[in-house]
Amino acid sequence: MIIFGAIYPHPPILVPQVGGKKIKEAEQTEKALKNISKKIKSREKDIDLIVVVTPHGVFSQVSIPVYTNHVFEGSFLAFGAPKPKYKFKGDTKFAINLIKDAGLLAQRSPETTIDHGALVPLHYLSEAGVNRPILLIGISDQPLQKLFDFGKILSATAERLGKRIVVIASADLSHRLTDNSPEAFDPAGEEFDRKLVELVKHLDVPGILNFPKDLADRAGQDALWSIAILMGALEGYKFSSDVLSYEAPFGVGYMATIFETTKYAQKNVVVSDPLVELAKKAIETYVNEKKVIPTPLDLTPEMNERAGVFVSLKKHGQLRGCIGTFSPNTPNVAEEIINNAIESATADLRFSPVKRDELKDLTISVDVLTAPEKVRSIEELDAKEYGVIVKSGNRRGLLLPDLEGVDTPEDQIKICRQKAGIGEEDPIELSRFRVRRHK
Repeated sequence: MIIFGAIYPHPPILVPQVGGKKIKEAEQTEKALKNISKKIKSREKDIDLIVVVTPHGVFSQVSIPVYTNHVFEGSFLAFGAPKPKYKFKGDTKFAINLIKDAGLLAQRSPETTIDHGALVPLHYLSEAGVNRPILLIGISDQPLQKLFDFGKILSATAERLGKRIVVIASADLSHRLTDNSPEAFDPAGEEFDRKLVELVKHLDVPGILNFPKDLADRAGQDALWSIAILMGALEGYKFSSDVLSYEAPFGVGYMATIFETTKYAQKNVVVSDPLVELAKKAIETYVNEKKVIPTPLDLTPEMNERAGVFVSLKKHGQLRGCIGTFSPNTPNVAEEIINNAIESATADLRFSPVKRDELKDLTISVDVLTAPEKVRSIEELDAKEYGVIVKSGNRRGLLLPDLEGVDTPEDQIKICRQKAGIGEEDPIELSRFRVRRHK
């Protein structure tokens, strides 16, 4: 889960060895960053990984760079301060899993040097005594919605791996606020800062993701990319937020913000499919207690129907059991699910019965079948849309639709012949059906 999110500005002048007495001109920002870092330190025992999204690291036009090294080093030598030198452990396993989960949205980066966009936040965390592995993420010139989607994947990867993380968006606002700014003055800079601070204060994610591009370009900012990723990572969480400070002492806008989830906060729970939950309860009760659960009293309309049902079990992505009925054997779909769920877990002859310690690893799907209809030729079949029943005399084989690795009706028929012991030359009758798949 996400423990904290934060927006840290990243001017090296906020580091004492670089800024010296000038830090006093950014006193509000310095105080805010110390407070944020202190708060993160107070929950350090709950944190497994610090993720920093930096706009000054590796940049890509096509995908988001994820640093995969196991050690990172850096200093502010480029800003006149060779010491101190910083060294942090990485989390290569998390990085590689994130890249796999993100697919084309991400790319692997072998970079080992920490740029100042990441090093300023990490300096303040180190000064607060925080000592946790880090993950560095660059930015990509992709639409903000894509970066937001990547943030959601980052959060999902953390949940899948059981990691509790802090996500930091390293972000400076406009660089064009005064005549002494690092970039040429533009009145759009002040408008940009005012607008973005208000959007963050009010957690207006659509407003952030749809921020006017011309205004952002004129402002000379490097904030929206990393903040979009942070907003995606926080999507679905309940959290408090606090913009601790905003100031622009050197002609650049600095906003320091913290987002804190409650101790027991979790992502908004997606309501489970009632048919799948019924199958799950039937399996768990029978495996644990050898009891068949009664039919629920509060049936959904679909549970009240009469139809054939298949219940499929997978463990770590591999089939673990599948039993079903071509046509209904019980008064309603609910009873059909209960019976076939138990059979799938205990009576599929291809597998040993499911054991108690396997229950937590099972993924369950329920297919409710429409009534089969005969077809005259293979041209009336479609492996993605229709399941197929192949019959020859008293022998009959069935295959559900849209199965991985089964791409054509010919594939379906071949598998059905094998399952039913029907020879390649034996005459057959074909029927097709659709399913309503619940998972």
